Amino acid sequence: MLFGFIFILFIFLVKKFYISSNKEIMYREDIQKGKINEERVHPIINRVFQTNFKETPQYALFDFKDFQTNTMVEVKSIGYKYGEVPSVMIGYNKIKYAVTQTKKGWDMWIVFSLKDGDYLYNFTEENKDWIKPYDNSHQRPNSRTVNYYWIPIKHLIKIEDDLLIVEV
Repeated sequence: MLFGFIFILFIFLVKKFYISSNKEIMYREDIQKGKINEERVHPIINRVFQTNFKETPQYALFDFKDFQTNTMVEVKSIGYKYGEVPSVMIGYNKIKYAVTQTKKGWDMWIVFSLKDGDYLYNFTEENKDWIKPYDNSHQRPNSRTVNYYWIPIKHLIKIEDDLLIVEV
């Protein structure tokens, strides 16, 4: 009986360690893919906004900042094509930050990099009803249910090769 208990405990611990390890690996891979995508998008947003964005520190809430135009840009990599999902999501912590920054005169943009192109979204304080709880514990180690801002895909503007210019 003791052997059975120890065996079950052993299986439980191995399974827990295995799941935690996989979450950690997925998290690190997600961070690495995001960094690669930010490097790819950087010259694109410089061209689109006709400015020279500076990278923010690694764990800043938005990825790029330009003090001359008071513009910030966050880059999110999404594993879908436009139209495959009805909406895209971004953490409410970023939206909460965007609210405070827009009140200070900053223009807040999000670039959603989908499988078929890059899309822009200009954040405004409207549409607070898009905020919904979402359990992402299957994606991140030690995570919990948090609020996300769901943006209907129809509100995204595709960045075309023929140079979409944003006036800021």
